Amino acid sequence: MNPSLISSMSSMNALQRKLDILADNMANLTTTGYKRKEANFADILMNVKQQPQAFQQNGRLSPLGYQQSWGSRISQVQYDLTQGSLKETGLDTDLGIEGDAFFEVNANGQTAYTRDGAFQLVSRAGDTQNQYLTTAEGHSVLDYAGNPIRVRNGYDVQIATDGTVMEYKQNDPDDKRVAGRVKLAVAVKPQYLEQIGNNLYIVPRDMDNAAAQIVRDAVAADFDADSPNRTVDTPLSIRQRWLEQSNVSMSDEMSDLLLVQRAYQLNARALTSADTMMNLANNLRG
Repeated sequence: MNPSLISSMSSMNALQRKLDILADNMANLTTTGYKRKEANFADILMNVKQQPQAFQQNGRLSPLGYQQSWGSRISQVQYDLTQGSLKETGLDTDLGIEGDAFFEVNANGQTAYTRDGAFQLVSRAGDTQNQYLTTAEGHSVLDYAGNPIRVRNGYDVQIATDGTVMEYKQNDPDDKRVAGRVKLAVAVKPQYLEQIGNNLYIVPRDMDNAAAQIVRDAVAADFDADSPNRTVDTPLSIRQRWLEQSNVSMSDEMSDLLLVQRAYQLNARALTSADTMMNLANNLRG
């Protein structure tokens, strides 16, 4: 087969995936806590095509042969975890994270991570005395012991910057207690996280996180701006009554979209040119 056909076909397939990623980013422009995805490209194969010895003419400085590419592919899709802007909502159960961390939730029996802090307090069958802090889809928000955070019925909540949840009554200032502490997890290697929908990420099942090499629990030093033991660039902080917005920039996505469309158009023309040359060769008559 003509190498031009293979190269163009492979590159167009990779560019189509890039278009899908851009479409996904733009569709989540207003999704709370959404992190944009980026695609990295790599050459599929490069080899040297040898030329006849007759090409070695007087005055030629370069060696015989030329590099031949077989197209490109998407080598990795990674997440841009840069901080999105925070927007004040006024709701007690809305939480925004400052810094590189995730909320930890229980999503249908498996541990998942999210930046979407649009939580709510809901009642559950069999428990008439408490309400549980959950995501919009009903997934329990976990504390550092791995338990769901629950608040007694009729109580308001106050959440500190380190995630400590205090339940209290407006008309009885002495009736208050700690209901738990919202757990934050730091992604050590975010490129290995797998997105499962509803703005949730998990550690892939075929990867072992026993040594916390992919995701680890946030520690007290991560919340202290003056601590020498802090391992995150920005001190972690939870902001009650605020929500983090998507970090997608429509102008950046549109710029990337134009570049990808032009690259796709170039490869489509190369494919057409290769097909035209093969058609001319097939129709040659002696």
